[in-house]
Amino acid sequence: LTLDPQMLFVSATPSGQCTEAAGVVTCTVGTIEKDASATGTVVASVSDAAAADIAFTAEAQGDQLERTPGNNEAALATSLNEPPEPVSDLRARVTATYVDLLWTAPSDNGSALLRYELERKTGEEEFTAVMTPPETMETTWRDEEVDLGTEYVYRLRAVNEDGNADWSEELSATPRVPPSLEGEATPPRALRFAEGFAATRSVGAKGRGGTPVGEPIIASHPDDLAITYTLSGRDASLFTVDADSGQIRVAVGADLVEGRTYSLNLTATGSDGAGVIIIVRIEVTASSLSAYDFNGNNRIEREEAIAAVRDYYDGTISKEQAIEVIRLYFAGDE
Repeated sequence: LTLDPQMLFVSATPSGQCTEAAGVVTCTVGTIEKDASATGTVVASVSDAAAADIAFTAEAQGDQLERTPGNNEAALATSLNEPPEPVSDLRARVTATYVDLLWTAPSDNGSALLRYELERKTGEEEFTAVMTPPETMETTWRDEEVDLGTEYVYRLRAVNEDGNADWSEELSATPRVPPSLEGEATPPRALRFAEGFAATRSVGAKGRGGTPVGEPIIASHPDDLAITYTLSGRDASLFTVDADSGQIRVAVGADLVEGRTYSLNLTATGSDGAGVIIIVRIEVTASSLSAYDFNGNNRIEREEAIAAVRDYYDGTISKEQAIEVIRLYFAGDE
């Protein structure tokens, strides 16, 4: 038995048959008869005086007659490596659309780090994993699945072959608009949304890909700079935006849930590179005749009436329902 360098030999039994030299314990058990066994026990203590003694037991089994001395040797090695130390300096850099997390690699306590595990929560929710273990042991990670103004709490730990480190201290981070773009601190000739920093739109649950979601959300600049619009945030994949107009639309293949409110960040970026963000809440109206008001403007338009006719021929609504939608279309043109 070869002891780990951090261990101190204490004793071994049977006495006289087991000896120790330079951290190697050898037990000579002699000849073992067929179906008999011999057992030796080694007791060692960890160099740290606060640690308990550790006992190792090895058994040699004689399961066949053998006339060649020394042919049944076994070697045991010990390892006292521990899980990594906790990450002690988890920190964040926030913008309106993402949170960058940074940290310093902790001590691995003698066994190379394998990966990091990162968890996140909001409010009273339970922590859930948000980071897939990276192929490289980088000490930064960007969380882009965030909403403006929502507080996120993170915790991180390292893992090696000997186990998981304790979690780091919890870190809170809230995506926010830079002070230079907020309220009265906004420069007098800055890009602005007419609706401020939050807007609400609605769309029918039957909205197909390309259906407008309410009226466009428009930003302006005193110098009439060219403006480009983009979407981000947790629910951004369900919608698209016309880059040149700010018109949000239902994405192709999106399955919107009746009664649910979705949240996105709409960013307007001027040709000078400066940008401004508005939080957009999109309410999905209940499934009824009003569900054909896909763009939420409280009237039935030509494309919406055609959609009702198609649904009638597909068998998803009745003839009377289709006629009612068409009636509402013509009533809106009066």
